[in-house]
Order: sequence, then structure tokens, then C-alpha cells
Amino acid sequence: MALTQKIITVVAISAWCVFGADLLAQTDDPIALPFFDDFSYTADVPDQSLWDNSGVRISNTLPDSPPSIGVAVFDALDGNGNFYPSQYGVNHANADTLTSKPLDLYYPGDNTIYLSFFYQAGGFGDVPEPDDVLMLDFYSPEDDEWTTVETISGGKKQNFKQMIIPITQKCYLQKGFKFRFRNNFSLGSSKQADLVSNCDFWLVDYIKLDKLRNAIDTVYQDIALTNCPEIKFSGYMNVPWRHYTKAKNDIKVSYSIFYRNNDNQPRMLDSIKLMLNANGGSDTLMLGSYNLPSYWSFSESKEFKYTFKSDNEVSVDYLAGIKLVSDVSAEDFAQNNLYFSPKTFADYYARDDGSAEAGYGLHGEGSTGGMVAVKYHTFVNDNINGVYIYFNQTFNDRQADFFNLKIWDYRNGLPGNELYTGYNLALPKDKCGEFVFFPLDYGVAVSDTFFIGWQKVQNEILNVGFDKSTSGAPFNYYNINGQWKRSTEKGQIMIRPAFGSSSTPVDDFGTDFQLDNNISIYPNPAKDYIRISGLDINQPLRAVIRSVSGAIVMQTVLQNNDCSIDVSSLLPGTYFITIEGKNEIAKFLKMN
Repeated sequence: MALTQKIITVVAISAWCVFGADLLAQTDDPIALPFFDDFSYTADVPDQSLWDNSGVRISNTLPDSPPSIGVAVFDALDGNGNFYPSQYGVNHANADTLTSKPLDLYYPGDNTIYLSFFYQAGGFGDVPEPDDVLMLDFYSPEDDEWTTVETISGGKKQNFKQMIIPITQKCYLQKGFKFRFRNNFSLGSSKQADLVSNCDFWLVDYIKLDKLRNAIDTVYQDIALTNCPEIKFSGYMNVPWRHYTKAKNDIKVSYSIFYRNNDNQPRMLDSIKLMLNANGGSDTLMLGSYNLPSYWSFSESKEFKYTFKSDNEVSVDYLAGIKLVSDVSAEDFAQNNLYFSPKTFADYYARDDGSAEAGYGLHGEGSTGGMVAVKYHTFVNDNINGVYIYFNQTFNDRQADFFNLKIWDYRNGLPGNELYTGYNLALPKDKCGEFVFFPLDYGVAVSDTFFIGWQKVQNEILNVGFDKSTSGAPFNYYNINGQWKRSTEKGQIMIRPAFGSSSTPVDDFGTDFQLDNNISIYPNPAKDYIRISGLDINQPLRAVIRSVSGAIVMQTVLQNNDCSIDVSSLLPGTYFITIEGKNEIAKFLKMN
């Protein structure tokens, strides 16, 4: 098999909410027209007052240039995040279903009732195969029978398309009419279980069913948000609160907003309001007004002056909201003009937005032992005390059981010396679809630029979440044959360095890095020798140097209070020194 780098398509699945019978109980009266839903709400699943749902979820990040924020997602996973029963090869399996509540279509002889909707294959995720389909069915109350009226085939990524369908048959123009969307999927031709992941995405949006329409009634006098607002801190989606408070004058705060004019006429966007809410307070910033051409999608990113505030010393939760105020129109749907998304200052840096539209991993012959690294920059010299990693679901849980966790320093634009290795860490397969925290055995001091990542120790893939929707350049690197290369895949690998309130800040990461109150090692990092000071030696003492795995790599005898040790024979990496008869432990970094 040829050695390849593989991006596995997987989407993070929110847990399906189990509603009580009292909430699911239907009313006796069907829903009157008009029926409209563009899924522009913060819930994980479709509105239960409009839909009966089996497996469909709502996503604000998977669609590529939708008509409005939020889409219904049909894929290969059920509402619990598990694969529907299937097998390898070309066999197809039924998957998600979204069914409208009963509707009142009792308009005998009316030929002006139309159902319209937008759809997209793939979005930022995996595109369905040509034989995979999205189906639209109509239900006849008279016959108690479902009929498939439209079948849409996959095969290639596409922009959102709109379909409009007349409903004129007598059997449908009844009280109790329903319609539903459903999809089927296949796992493709791959016979390797570790390459199969969540797949075959269909996205449905902007569903409208009403009378007094016609076949060309496909224009909407609506200006809509199309994605969550992004607030970034010098390119990061999240930064530790302690770091922000210490370095806020060095951090550039920016916003990105996304919206669209769905009308065939220019529209005036009177104002855009950015609202930042926390600790019971609220600030509103006016971002301007614009004249929007017809059928046009916009994104705008700008720096802005704002200081985030809180009395909490550890973490802060904000709500970042965007509100569009447009020229008056009866058809400008208000629900897609306002959206709030959480913004958290906690203990970690994050380049990703928390959603996995795909997965990232190495596979193929010779990839065992390969490494993946993500570049980060800290605004405050500090000790990393753990790493968060988001793992994706794979078919039959066929991914690696163990991996090595790695931290590197920065050398000539690439990962350099290893600062830390956590060996044979177990992957908790019951926690796929969420971030897992891996604490370090000790704090790893970093300043400026560093890398975090993993090493593959088994043949199976390590399927880590990949955020393909967050704007910005990727900072991802991989190493299979001993040489680091920058990944060309656009997206953010979902791995985050954590510092935490228990970390000990390093105020001066110079040549005299003090690990505790008694011992100092310099120069640090070291090349040929180290000198130990701060010991009160009245007699010869044995010094033991260990690797990060605990293996003894060197022993020597210290004769005086200002001791020099030749370390030129040691390989580059991180080492610990213990002194015989003393409680002190010192750490140093060996360079080439």
C-alpha cells in the first residue's frame, strides 16, 4: 500500500435528547400554513413542535455558505452517535429521518401550495457517494401511505441548491398531511475498518410550505446570518484567562461575522450590533451599516478595541452575539437575524471552535511511529500541565488503543527538541465525540512558540477531530520518515495545550531556569555541559540523570558546590537530575 496522509471525515455528534411522553404528545389540531423552519436556533436537534426526529441534528459549522445559520444534518450516525447497521462494500443502509408534524392542507382544488427547501451534499464534511441519496416523501392521510416524490443523488460537493415542488394531488390536500426527509448511506469500497468514519453528509435548510406560491417563488426578502460570530485573540478562538489578563495589551482582539442577502434586490443593512455579555453585564458595539447586493454572501473580519473584564481569577464565560437590523420587510425572518454563541476563557489555548467537521490522522504502510504536531504560541511564560484532545468515532471502534503524547520546542520553523513524552497513553473509546484531558506527569515550561501533538505507536489510525469551518491558516505538521512537513489540509486539529490555575508561571525563561528553591541549572537549555549551583556539599554526592521515561542515562559524582557535568553524549531531549541523599529534583533541556 502506498504511504498516504489521510483526512477521515467525522462529525462530532451531540447526544440525542430523550424527551418524555408528555413533551412528545401531539395535539389534535394539525399545524396551519405557513410552515417554515431554517433551523436558526441554538438547540442540537430540530424543533420538536414542528418535527418528529430520528437521528437528525442541527449544525452551524458543517454547511458551506448556507442561506441562513443552522442546517439539519443527515449522516451515517444515529441520535446516540452510533453507526446505523451496515457493512463494508457498496451495500446501502437507511439512516436518519426527519418527519413534519401533521399539517392542515385541506384546500380542495388549490394549485398554489408549494414546498421548497435548500440542500447541499457534503458541506465541509464527506460527500455522499453517487449511489447515496437524499429522499423526500409525502404522506397521504386518506391512504395512510408514504410515497417518495424526490430522490437526490450524491457524488460531488456542491453549493446549496433550492428545490420547489407543487402539492396539488387530492390525496395530499388533506388535514394530517406530512412530509419527511431521509437518507441512505454506504461505507464505500474501503475494506480497512480504521479508514471508515462518519460519512455521507446531506444538509437541508430553509424549508417553506405555503399557499399562494408558484414554481418561480424562490426569492426571499431576507437578510440572514449564515455562521456563528467568531471572536479571536491574536488568531486563537480561546486563550487562558490568566494569560489574557497578563498580556491583554499584546493580544489583538478581532471579530468575524457572516451574513447573506437572500433577496434578488439590493437590501440595506441598517446596522450590525456586536453584543458581549458576562457577569450580568452587557456591552454593545456598533459595527456599521451596508448596502448589500442581491444574492450575495459576505464575511467580514476586523480588529476592534475591547477589554474583557471579570472578577474571576480562573475562568470567564462570555456570550458573543450578533444582531442584524435591516430595512423593513415583512418577509425578513427575525429568527436568523440574531445569534449568540459562547466564548470561554479557561485554562487552554484553542485554534478550533469545538466542532469536528472531519478527522485527522496518519495511516498507510510505514506510518506507525509517525508524528503529528500543532504549533502554538503562549503570551505568558508558563508550565503546560495537560493537553486536551478531541477523538472522533470510527466504525466498530477500530482505532488505536494507545499513543504517545508529545511536546516540542521551536527550531527553524519546525518542531525541534522534545520537551515531554507521555508514553502509551490509553485512548478512552467511550469518550469519542468530546474533549479528553491528559494530565502531564510534571509541568513543562514553555515560552513563545512550541508544538504539541502525538506519535502513532500502532497500525490503527488515531482519529482526532478536525475543524474545517474555522477561518484562519492551519498550523499542522506531520513526520513519517524522519522529516517534518507542513500539512496542506485546511483546518484546525482539535488538540489544546492546558495551563490551568495550578501551573507555576515562569517569569524569566532565561539561562538560569529555577525548578525549585534550592537547585539551579545553567545553561538551560544546555549543549555540552551543565553546571549545578545551590547545593551545600560537604562530601561527595552521586547525581543521577534520568530520561522522561525514568530510565537512568548517566551517573556522576559531585565534588563541590559549583559542579559541572559533561552532557555532550546525551541525545537531545528533556532530562531530570536527582541528588543522592537530597530531596531536590532539577530538570534541564539538552540541545544538539
